[in-house]
Amino acid sequence: MLEGLSSGAGTALCQPRMGRLSCTQDNVQRPGSQDHSAVKGVIMQPAITSAIVVAYAQCPRKAYLLLFSPEQGTPHEYVRILERQRRAHQARYLNGLQHTHADVHPYTVEHLHHGRTVLLHACLQADGLAAECDVLTRVERSSLAGTPRYTPTLCVGTYSVSTEQKLALAFAGYVLGYLQHTSPLAGRIIALDGTPHTVKLDPRAPDLLPRLEPLRAWTRGAVPAPPPIILNKHCPLCPFQRACRAQAEQEDNLSLLDGVTARVMRQYEKKGIFTVKQLSYLFKPRKQKKGSRKPPPVLHKVELQALAIRDNKIYLHELPAIARQPVELFVDMEGVPDRGRYYLIGLLVCQADTMEHYAFWAETDHEEGHMWQQFVEKVQQYPEAPLYHYGSYEPRAVVTLAKGYHTDAESVRKRLVNVHRCLYGKVYFPVHSRGLKAIGHFIGARWTSPQASGLQSLVWRHQWEDTQESTYRDLLETYNREDCHALKLLTDELSRIQQSADTLATVDFADQRKRQTTATSEQIQSQFRAILKFAHFDYDKKKIHFRQAMEKETKEKRVERNRNNAYKLQKKLQAIQRRATRSLHIPKRDTCHVCGSPCIQLPETELQRAIIDITPTKNGIKKSIIKYVSEQSYCPLCKKVYAPSTQDALKGNQFYGHGFKAWVIYQRVALRLPYNSIVESLQEQFNEKINVSSIPNFIQSMAGYYAETEKTLTASLLQSPCVHADETKISIKKTHWYIWVFTDGKRVLFRLTETREPTFVHDLLLKFCKICRTQGEAATTERQRKQSTI
Repeated sequence: MLEGLSSGAGTALCQPRMGRLSCTQDNVQRPGSQDHSAVKGVIMQPAITSAIVVAYAQCPRKAYLLLFSPEQGTPHEYVRILERQRRAHQARYLNGLQHTHADVHPYTVEHLHHGRTVLLHACLQADGLAAECDVLTRVERSSLAGTPRYTPTLCVGTYSVSTEQKLALAFAGYVLGYLQHTSPLAGRIIALDGTPHTVKLDPRAPDLLPRLEPLRAWTRGAVPAPPPIILNKHCPLCPFQRACRAQAEQEDNLSLLDGVTARVMRQYEKKGIFTVKQLSYLFKPRKQKKGSRKPPPVLHKVELQALAIRDNKIYLHELPAIARQPVELFVDMEGVPDRGRYYLIGLLVCQADTMEHYAFWAETDHEEGHMWQQFVEKVQQYPEAPLYHYGSYEPRAVVTLAKGYHTDAESVRKRLVNVHRCLYGKVYFPVHSRGLKAIGHFIGARWTSPQASGLQSLVWRHQWEDTQESTYRDLLETYNREDCHALKLLTDELSRIQQSADTLATVDFADQRKRQTTATSEQIQSQFRAILKFAHFDYDKKKIHFRQAMEKETKEKRVERNRNNAYKLQKKLQAIQRRATRSLHIPKRDTCHVCGSPCIQLPETELQRAIIDITPTKNGIKKSIIKYVSEQSYCPLCKKVYAPSTQDALKGNQFYGHGFKAWVIYQRVALRLPYNSIVESLQEQFNEKINVSSIPNFIQSMAGYYAETEKTLTASLLQSPCVHADETKISIKKTHWYIWVFTDGKRVLFRLTETREPTFVHDLLLKFCKICRTQGEAATTERQRKQSTI
């Protein structure tokens, strides 16, 4: 089983040659040579090679370490194998070119400008860039500048062409464009089987330039700080994997979790989340929306994965659904993705208490069909048995093999059961990865080889093809058998969770946590819950309740409800107007405030507004309802309609006057009555019923009204010869505030602050000091004037 392996990974470009390169184009010094000071007086800079560009596309930290780190790490054995294959393939291909072409020369700048037909081993250097190209082939048509035009060719050690190899070819074409003053339109990649692949090269290089710009910024300035560690799918092939992995585990890095990419990490870092433990506290159970018939999509939640690691528990979003059968088959396939070939199919047959493993082996590509036929025949001996596998590799292999060898494998495909799908987004094991190896180690599965992995299996297969030693075949079959046993163990664990999740101490539910209680304590708690339920004073009203099913509010009903509310408001206004004690007429506007022309009165535009107010009398206070009557005016030039002159009593959509609000605020501020008591007093004394929420609105309105008064009071206070200040702490709803008091003996100013910081006090007293200084200077000047007069 291959996990996290790209078919095109591990090309020859994975091994960079470190070196220094001058910025001059004529310097043809090969990167990696020891003479870094061939050109005197020229500051040498790190060369950006094809390997650096490819490494940056895979991981910016890898490119940084290749550029600046003295320790280049240890490459994976699979990378070394691909490099050896590339070199052997390159030698064969170049040898063939020398026999088929007459004008073949090694690469030099002179041969490039002279227009030789074929140039070998080209080391292209320009503008701090160094690209290696196996072959440069001259195009018959020359460029506009007269310089011969060439097409780059690369030899790779794989049978298929990867994205990284195309990027390396684009980089070679980009550097070649500097030397021949025009970018090549296409390049070629020669696969390991000799098949040429033509790749179009965009002169704008949209995939290349965004990666070159940060690399150039690194090399042209001081050595920058290393990029953050972000583990990804390229890590198994990286020579710095061990160091990065150790540092990531030490930092509890977010990228340790599957599914956390660089973009996801940036989103969490904006929220202040940098570690897996911090991420675990973000998980919140979410309930399905009421009335939603469609179940939510199954998604993997990294927050819950982090919580499982923190608590070392298995968390369930929902129970896994696996239907077990008396006879079950567990399959695991091994292949070479680069070739699209398969060489080993492992089948574990489990029935009753017996388990038997079958290994179907193909020594060469030609025996692949025989291996496939043996596997199909064996599976068809158990027509009712499900075929368990892990991941998407096996279904693709079944489809590919059935199509390639014209086999009717529809019955086999329908019996496939993906165990990974049974736990994805549903079961969260306390491990960082969702791979079979990580989960298998947690549930007790073991592998004989400590390096066992899908990538290592490719190394063993290659070593077996080179040596034909049975040791490597035994390693592959053992690894395959242990994968099948791990899959069987995982399936059994999911079935155990499915049946006994409520009783397992290591299993918990994500949406509703289990309470670890005994039967006796649960019985006592249920009795207490019943007592609390019956202890409510309105229990008799709630124990029997009939309610008709409420229909969803339609648009017509909503419009009707709004119309009824407007009608009720209009009736209330009319009732207030009928109770008005006196009427006042507001004069209309005579002139337009825009153009100054006289306004005309609009007929039948009388406006009325009734204001409820509280006015003082000789012996007390009384309620009054004043009806204001006004008419609208119209400006013929501006063509605008004006309301009457604005008064404070008529601003906004209000019913209560200034005196009414002042009485309410007096009850609240001076007498310190609660809101409900104020509402009751209004009802009893003035027969006016208001909402409790209106009182804060009154306070806010009056605060704005007296804002100018506060400014005048502050200005007068600062004109005084002395100012006394003090502060005291108060508690409002268990929150501490501070009240500051300033007085000169006649006037008092209060300020409320959240903290004891005297910043605003300093600003206020600074103004006071400036005023005192100005007054003192004025007094001194006046005194001197009088003395001079005398």
